[in-house]
Amino acid sequence: MTISTFNAQATTTNATATPITLMQVPQDSVVNMTIFLNAKSTAGDVFAGQLVRVVKRIGAGNAAPVGTQVVLSSQKDTGANTWAATLGGSGANIIITVTGSAATTINWNISATASVTN
Repeated sequence: MTISTFNAQATTTNATATPITLMQVPQDSVVNMTIFLNAKSTAGDVFAGQLVRVVKRIGAGNAAPVGTQVVLSSQKDTGANTWAATLGGSGANIIITVTGSAATTINWNISATASVTN
């Protein structure tokens, strides 16, 4: 088992889903990932949460989420009600997709810890 940490940042300016690559999943492995997420708009609205997701990759196949994303914590200001974050897979990678709101600049900060078993 290997423990890795990752940090990522992104800025959204509309309600379009924005994928952020966190890590490539090694072949024939399972990853248990915990995400700490903070987001703040230029207007001062905030969203903070903690998510857990398990992703596996068999052979050279794609990274495939297992089960359902678990939301351990989610706190939002009223102005952040439509903001969202979802962990998943894309190709061989684990991604987090963040979605803000129309005509709003939001700075997203993601800190992740991954436990990888081959």
